[in-house]
Amino acid sequence: MNYKFTFIILIFVFQNCNNKLANNQEPQIQKLPKSIYSIHDQKVYSHNKELSMADYKSFVVIGGICHTDEADLKCFAKDKNNVYYHGRPLPSADPDSFVFLGYGYMRDKTKVYYIYDNKNVVVEGADSSSFEILGTAGEGPFAYAKDKNYVYYDGERLHGVKAKNFDLKKVK
Repeated sequence: MNYKFTFIILIFVFQNCNNKLANNQEPQIQKLPKSIYSIHDQKVYSHNKELSMADYKSFVVIGGICHTDEADLKCFAKDKNNVYYHGRPLPSADPDSFVFLGYGYMRDKTKVYYIYDNKNVVVEGADSSSFEILGTAGEGPFAYAKDKNYVYYDGERLHGVKAKNFDLKKVK
């Protein structure tokens, strides 16, 4: 009888030790694929900097150049509250409708944005619902885009050029 009691006590102690070992393990860091962002301990980080306003449950990477090289942080992400660029909220961007289009262009339900190198602008006068990327006219990184009225290049409207008359093939 004494052996059974000792055996039960040993099993109980062993079980508790295992639980303590499991609970004391280092927490896992969830590195978000191909990005500068990670989630650790229910917090979102851009490199080693905590994004205190970010909601870890809804946080997703949505596009851009998301290398881990600090010199190249053109990586966009969003959560239920904000859109993030360079690990900072993008003012006035609507996360529910925000879409990364490419070539530095993004849009949400009301605005078109252009972010490339040090240029960070709302594309004034652009119609968000009809805005689309047309492509590049050569080897450069800048793309032509248009909405229902105008043509844009490098984030700026090309004055005197109407969208209905523009042919990218003639530019090349």
